[in-house]
Amino acid sequence: MVQLHGPPIVTGEYRFQRPARADFYSPRTAALYATALHFFARGNAGNPPATGAAAIGSPSNAFNQVQDFTAQFLTNRPWGHVAFSALARQIQANAHAKDFGYGLSLAWKVNTFGKDQVYGQANGGTGIGRYLNDGVGEGAAFNGTNLLNSQTAIGAFAAYQHWWTETVRSTVFYGGDVFDNDTAIVGLTNNRSIRGIHANIIWSPVPETNIGLEFIHGQRVTDAGLHGEFSRFQAGFQFGF
Repeated sequence: MVQLHGPPIVTGEYRFQRPARADFYSPRTAALYATALHFFARGNAGNPPATGAAAIGSPSNAFNQVQDFTAQFLTNRPWGHVAFSALARQIQANAHAKDFGYGLSLAWKVNTFGKDQVYGQANGGTGIGRYLNDGVGEGAAFNGTNLLNSQTAIGAFAAYQHWWTETVRSTVFYGGDVFDNDTAIVGLTNNRSIRGIHANIIWSPVPETNIGLEFIHGQRVTDAGLHGEFSRFQAGFQFGF
């Protein structure tokens, strides 16, 4: 699949890649709601601010001249499936401050015992902050005049889904990210790393209906060495039609 224009598409994550969860954006990590680098491609690559300018230290992409380019190879097999995805993008703040970003993603799902499945994904690249789930990472550092540097991010997650009965299943997720921020420009307040774990139980009393409860615990470390963490329970109901 290759797309240059049009409606939003998904890169690095494909349908059925993630198992059922009460938190639809899981696996989340840290209080800023990040995940292990799931790429979400958008039809409009620019997203310019209303003023057409960018603040110092911001991950500006105010004057991108071309659309982001995404491609994906997906293969389905009796044992599961694998997807390889790639992203290339221009990042530009003004006529002089510009850089190139790219990302690579490998995602898989493997059938194990009965209906149980193992899920995983590994991702990395530069300038991919806007493609992180919830946008926790900075794509680039801009000094406000003529210097813009794309920033590196890597991450991964793994999950196991077990079916207790034909209608009840549980999933355990673990994921984390690491960011290489240009602290000389953006300072020390951004996340250096984030990680988290999720565990849930989902009941589907009738087809296309999910009722679930999920526990989430996340941790983060900033470039200044500050630590933070949170824990919460989340309940959810989903009906597909």
